[in-house]
Amino acid sequence: MFRQKLSEIFFIILGAFIYALGLNIFIVANHLAEGGFTGISLILHYTLGLPVGMVILFGNLPLLLIGWKLWGW
Repeated sequence: MFRQKLSEIFFIILGAFIYALGLNIFIVANHLAEGGFTGISLILHYTLGLPVGMVILFGNLPLLLIGWKLWGW
């Protein structure tokens, strides 16, 4: 059970790392845009110079908390 949970956590972290790497290497470097909070954060980055990762984090945190409250852990 512990080994399976550790494996799931590892693959979640690996997927987040690959997403962040692709976002910074391809999307931000080429001044492209996407949808959702990623697109909003990219627009804020291009116009105001805000860090993309922080805007994505603070944009998704309220959604995470709402989902946690509605559906539980």
